[in-house]
Amino acid sequence: MDAQLPILPYGDSALIIRFGTGIAMETNQKVHQLRTAILQKALPGVKCLIPAYDTLTLLFDPLQVGFEDLERRIQTIWQANTSRLSLTESRCLYIPVWYHGPDWEVVERQTSLSKEAAIHWHSQTVFQVFMLGFLPGFPYLGKLPAALHCQRKATPRGRIPARSVGIAGEQTGIYPFASPGGWQLIGQTPVPLFDPKKERPFLFSPGDQVQFYTIGEALFRHLETHFQNNHFNPFERYE
Repeated sequence: MDAQLPILPYGDSALIIRFGTGIAMETNQKVHQLRTAILQKALPGVKCLIPAYDTLTLLFDPLQVGFEDLERRIQTIWQANTSRLSLTESRCLYIPVWYHGPDWEVVERQTSLSKEAAIHWHSQTVFQVFMLGFLPGFPYLGKLPAALHCQRKATPRGRIPARSVGIAGEQTGIYPFASPGGWQLIGQTPVPLFDPKKERPFLFSPGDQVQFYTIGEALFRHLETHFQNNHFNPFERYE
């Protein structure tokens, strides 16, 4: 049986559960497993669960439930179900990328890989969505193969194009909107990541699996226009 989880107050209406430190698949799986178990228990007063790399933040209504009561219930769920905790079935999403980003010279220099080899590593890896953050719908995906690790830019760009694909450290991600950003840009996807008008506004959910695949400029331009008026199906490849 695992030891008790560190659970700390996070203001007067939230708590934070710590599982470890850093980016690790096993740690992040525990985050999502406990999140699933808490959701299944439908604990009174719980308003929202926010998974991150190695923490799970829980927002609650202090008029319905107190910190001590929640802490006790969460520890009970963890201790009673450690060996049986499971994730909800994860989805595998396929995301087309036109690998034309402006930072290939930097990537090739830092990794000592050719562009073709780096694209192969990036497009053949199945990534996990560790969490969403920074911008609405921005997925933090990992882990990058060690051969592709790159440093962030010393000075972030003031504005990068919407749906740019970037890499930094052990991660890769997609910028949903035009925004500042400090990751090395290697391409762009035509896929919209966030639509507030939809019942499910975010394309990705924490725990999803993601695999990129290569498309050329002509198909990118076509799909970019197509997806403005048509639904994107993330479970099929557009060739």
